[in-house]
Amino acid sequence: MLKLLFKTKFMFIFQLLLYLTVPIAYLVMINVAFFVNRTYLSWAPFNIMLPAVVAIGLGLASVYSFYVVRVIAWYINQALVVAATVIVNGLEYKGSLTSYSFGEVNKSLLIFSTKSIVSRKTFQWLKTIKNSLLDKEVMKGLFNHKWVVVRVVSGLIRTSMSNMLDYADEVIVSYTWMSTYLYKHFGSDGKKPKTTKLIKNQARFFLEGFIMFIRCYPRLVVTTLFPALGVTAISLLS
Repeated sequence: MLKLLFKTKFMFIFQLLLYLTVPIAYLVMINVAFFVNRTYLSWAPFNIMLPAVVAIGLGLASVYSFYVVRVIAWYINQALVVAATVIVNGLEYKGSLTSYSFGEVNKSLLIFSTKSIVSRKTFQWLKTIKNSLLDKEVMKGLFNHKWVVVRVVSGLIRTSMSNMLDYADEVIVSYTWMSTYLYKHFGSDGKKPKTTKLIKNQARFFLEGFIMFIRCYPRLVVTTLFPALGVTAISLLS
């Protein structure tokens, strides 16, 4: 983990600065709204145009936050997933890990996987599974149970289930990139396979990653649940 943090420190810093621009964008747009109202709309009585101008400014800041920042953050996150996969598997790379990771996103993930219908469908399925698992009436009944212990354990189970599903996209992206890496270096089609074959194989890798995650999901939930139960039990006893 420390090695990954050290080698990708510039990505982490850039991602942090990116998120800091969100409140700055809202503040700037509010100041711009007041400037526009004071400079060009001062003829309106009682500053009647000010709420509308502020609303437009906040809307533009929201567009920046929900679309521009989200897309850039997603792009950086894909590079971080590739970097983590390289470190964990001890793969060789040329140059810095940061430049290599972004290069692999551009070559192996951005052009193919993000445009793939299979990838979008996979994440839609994961969202559907998450909603169906966590919104069941039996789970809601446990959350409102008369015994405190049942409510606490149910809350921990729900949190564990939700967290594991939130990590699903990183797991599938990591599996897809690693499979693509092996296919491009050791596959039967050589180190420069045709684009059609690469897309076809990446679709298969996405499905394989999805199936593997679903198979391992119960074990992952249980694995993360036991430490949480232990910490909660200690805190209750103390």
